[in-house]
Amino acid sequence: MQRRHFLAAAGGVLFAPRAGFADVLDASNQPVLPRATGRIISLGPDISEIIFALGAGGRVVARDQSSTFPAALADLPSLGQRRALSPEGVMSVAADLIIAAEDIGPVDVVELLAQRFIPFVTVPRDFSLAGILRKVQIIAAAVDRVTAGEALSREIAADYAAAEALSAGIPLEARPRTVFFHGLLRFSAAGRNTAAGEIMRAAGGNNVFADHEGYLQASPELILERDPEVVILMPDGHGGPLAADVFAMPAFQASAAARNNALVVLEDNLMIGFGPRTAGQIRRLAQVLYP
Repeated sequence: MQRRHFLAAAGGVLFAPRAGFADVLDASNQPVLPRATGRIISLGPDISEIIFALGAGGRVVARDQSSTFPAALADLPSLGQRRALSPEGVMSVAADLIIAAEDIGPVDVVELLAQRFIPFVTVPRDFSLAGILRKVQIIAAAVDRVTAGEALSREIAADYAAAEALSAGIPLEARPRTVFFHGLLRFSAAGRNTAAGEIMRAAGGNNVFADHEGYLQASPELILERDPEVVILMPDGHGGPLAADVFAMPAFQASAAARNNALVVLEDNLMIGFGPRTAGQIRRLAQVLYP
């Protein structure tokens, strides 16, 4: 992605960094310049949540489809999925700053954004506590809320450590075998270096696909071979999925999870994003795994 840090202002003058801010680099290794005012496009659920947590939510004028928390985001125009952004939608919004996950796309839309000469800050895709804290640092610098960012980081770090401590002393062999599916049509299962994979690990689960990088399309045969004891899914928006339906599927019928009727349905964005509320999701899953 080509990067630039122009300020759309009279005379096209470059925005000079405030002392101390030049040390903050975004995911593209570019210095983050503070902008205390201006309209923001936020592309990423964790990014949107952090902007609001920093007290800058009133500046957000557009979002991606997955940015649904806090509820105030529902009143803002959606530009679609962050990896399949609509060029028409992007061009329809007047903004002074774009803060986006580093994996946004497609490439032609990213290039279109670059041509608009709007300051563009990329946020790393990092599923760890350190990753969350770096996101906060970058976004706080970008919206000129550094003091609020420091306070938010302390709160997140303490909450995360407390949630992880709930299962920290349990050896791997004693942890229940868990699996998270982003969807059941293709059995898209979370491996390592995913939000769901890290949440399962931190909550005391033994992810049966931790030997795979990212998401994989697991066959029914492979699922039965790994024999999960707990199946974790996202809600379907219609009161389900229900254990009776899930465990009637051939991929699960003979599994330990089916025998124990062990289905956990957790809020979707919290399993695919990684931000201020991740510690709460870790805590909820740990309490289910170790009642």
